Amino acid sequence: MGLVNGGNQATDNVTQIGTQGTGAQMNALQSQGDARASGILGTTNSIGNAINSGFNNYFMGKYLQGQQQPQPMSPYGPYAGGYQFPRGY
Repeated sequence: MGLVNGGNQATDNVTQIGTQGTGAQMNALQSQGDARASGILGTTNSIGNAINSGFNNYFMGKYLQGQQQPQPMSPYGPYAGGYQFPRGY
């Protein structure tokens, strides 16, 4: 009877070792996949943000070019350029 139980125990131990080893390998592969996906996602986000910023800058530039720009002022003030006396003088 002792020999049979010893065989069962040895089989259980081998099965447990195999299960733990497989679990460790699967965890390692999962972690590797998570790290890779994180890197890909970060790269994708940065490319998307760059494209979005480029479009925003382009369209803001086009919008601002369509706005009327203020005329440059004279160094002598806004009223320089010819004061005219009222009529009759």
